[in-house]
Amino acid sequence: YVHTREKEYATRKRIDEMMKELPQNFVRCHQSFVINMDKIVYFAAGQAELANGQRIPVSRNRYRVTKETFMKYLEDGI
Repeated sequence: YVHTREKEYATRKRIDEMMKELPQNFVRCHQSFVINMDKIVYFAAGQAELANGQRIPVSRNRYRVTKETFMKYLEDGI
């Protein structure tokens, strides 16, 4: 499923395929989750909280890369 502000969409695309089409402000933080870094209000080991209050898991395997990507995003203002 793809969740947007207005709607939820069902898709058969793999996350790897979708990542190739998404802009740079999206990061894969978990095997099953991709988040828009524009919407992150809190980031810590194990989770990211979005502006709408939803908490998204950040896997141990992807934490380092997700953190580095998010920090670079904040510094560069992508």
